[in-house]
Amino acid sequence: MKRSLFMLGVAVAALSGCSQSEILEVAEGRAIGFSSFVNNNTRAVDEVTTGNLSEYYVFGNYGSGGASDWTGQAFNNELNTTLYYWQPSMTYRFGAYADGNGGKIASSAVSFDAENSKLTFTNYNPDDTKDLVAAVTGDETADTYIASSGTKVPLNFKHLLSQVKLTFTSTAAATYKLTISDVRIAEAVSTCTGEYTTTGVTWDTDGTTTKSGYVYGFFGTEGKEISSEVSQYQSKLVIPQSGTELLYVYFTATIKGEKPSGSKISTKNFRAALGHTAADGDSDNNKWQPSYCYNYIANVEIKDIVDNPDNLVEINFEVTGVEEWKPVEAGTVTKNEVNE
Repeated sequence: MKRSLFMLGVAVAALSGCSQSEILEVAEGRAIGFSSFVNNNTRAVDEVTTGNLSEYYVFGNYGSGGASDWTGQAFNNELNTTLYYWQPSMTYRFGAYADGNGGKIASSAVSFDAENSKLTFTNYNPDDTKDLVAAVTGDETADTYIASSGTKVPLNFKHLLSQVKLTFTSTAAATYKLTISDVRIAEAVSTCTGEYTTTGVTWDTDGTTTKSGYVYGFFGTEGKEISSEVSQYQSKLVIPQSGTELLYVYFTATIKGEKPSGSKISTKNFRAALGHTAADGDSDNNKWQPSYCYNYIANVEIKDIVDNPDNLVEINFEVTGVEEWKPVEAGTVTKNEVNE
């Protein structure tokens, strides 16, 4: 008898922002310095936070007057502590990013357009150890910072990626060994170009992309055991993209233990669509938004795996009572001294 695969639920949370500000020390005097904080802090993978963002990379250009051109260069994909000085009467624009704390992207794969205050990340492929964050500024007037020596350019970093968490649960008893293995999301966009401006990030998922999906390596080919007392999950950084109702998670469930399987191993392969309803703060159904963590929950039961070809009726039990203990007053005991 065929039964439904599992109940697939999705919990989507708009993650709260940080209010702290971390000051990153640079050379004194008229040197260009930055202060930074990270907005919409994530809750999984190797996250970048205000507290651990100590190194990031900066682009900067400047021009005179109304800055009709931005030919002056101050920072060119260089560490934030690189020494540059404000040039009097110049107007500056900056772009900064961190591919994980201190992570640098090759200059061939990241660029800054000062005229539009835009960072471009070319053919970016997420890595769970590299939480990609970025910040850009509008016009920063050099004379303002020169007049107040030591003042730093504020950088408000935003997360450019989404997180997708897959959680597997079961009500199976510990007498059964139920494992989940070979977990992957198929055909999701895994590599594409993104542009970040003051209005946010845009990923060109309709342009030149790679759709190799994402493998949840934590579960591996041997699998991880789940039961009524043990659930398993893994989160991955992914490219934000729409059309998630057309994407599928695939996995294998294997059971071995007492009846009904006995010593026999039963294995089945499953898939489920990853559509979801927008949560508060989210704007679209079936779309992974940057800075959001999407938790998909799969509840896998023994009867989803073990076949019942004859449509037999399952044996169930109900507790109708437990006998109470009967108290007896057995009397007072007489104590005698024991001499050894």
